[in-house]
Amino acid sequence: MKEKLRLVALLNEWTQLLYQKNFSSLISSAKKRGISISQISTLYQLRYKGEMRVSEIADKLGISNAAASQMLEGLVEKTYVTRSEDPSDRRVKIISICPKGLEFLQGSMDERHRWLNSLSDSLSKEESIHVLKAMEMLFAKAALIEKDQQFSKHPEKESSCI
Repeated sequence: MKEKLRLVALLNEWTQLLYQKNFSSLISSAKKRGISISQISTLYQLRYKGEMRVSEIADKLGISNAAASQMLEGLVEKTYVTRSEDPSDRRVKIISICPKGLEFLQGSMDERHRWLNSLSDSLSKEESIHVLKAMEMLFAKAALIEKDQQFSKHPEKESSCI
């Protein structure tokens, strides 16, 4: 039981360290450019999902469509995103990330990659092997937990495939 508490504490510390390393430079850069946390989140969503409707962005952020539109206006003005009409319904606005928005995100990812490379360079070959095996095991266990949690949230999806 002592080992489990120690492991959980170390995993929490590691998560906090990664969060700090990942977001401290991103937030600093965002502040310099006048970009909010909601706008950063939106840029990441657009990077991974591609085009999104304003209503989808609002749902993801837990805000109204009007608030999302206002927040997006700042990104449009900075040319981080574009807003266009949905060809099938001109009332619906589609948001896409622009190269300038991708460059902003890439800068923080590059910094994170440099830090991770420095960390991995500091490990001996034996240490790297141990960490690699442990990380592979953690990812496999996390994937199983996620799968179980998804099933418990949406059992009808799993059962319809039978």
